[in-house]
This record gives sequence, C-alpha cells and structure tokens, in this order.
Amino acid sequence: MKSRKPILFLTFVFALICVYQLSFTWKVNSIHEEKIEEAETQLEINKNAELSEITEEYIINKLKKEITIYRKWRRGYSI
Repeated sequence: MKSRKPILFLTFVFALICVYQLSFTWKVNSIHEEKIEEAETQLEINKNAELSEITEEYIINKLKKEITIYRKWRRGYSI
C-alpha cells in the first residue's frame, strides 16, 4: 500500500495532461464550425451575385462564341 500515493499522483497528472491536450481539440473544433458557417453564408452570397450577373446579353455572347468555335471545328481549323 506504500506505492498507492505515487500512482494516484501520476494518474492525476496524466488526467490533467489529457484535459490540457483535449482543450486544443475543443477550441479548434469550435473555430472550425464557425468557419464552416461563414463559408456557407459566403457561398450563398456569391451564388446569388453570380445569378444576378447573368443577363440575356451575356447568354447570347456565350452562345455566339460557342457557335464560332463549332463552325471552325467543322471546317477543320484547329482551335
């Protein structure tokens, strides 16, 4: 029974070290969750901004460019 106190002391120290290490994990996880929420919000903002930029003129210009590329390809020109 003489060796009980050192073992309890080492157990206590080991438990403190574990909690200390876990505190970093808990902090990082909380920051990670915040950043995920920020990213999702920013993604929605960017998605809405991109959709508002699409106009009829933009679509027509894109189609004209695609038609030009297709016609060149049909004639045998390298793009």
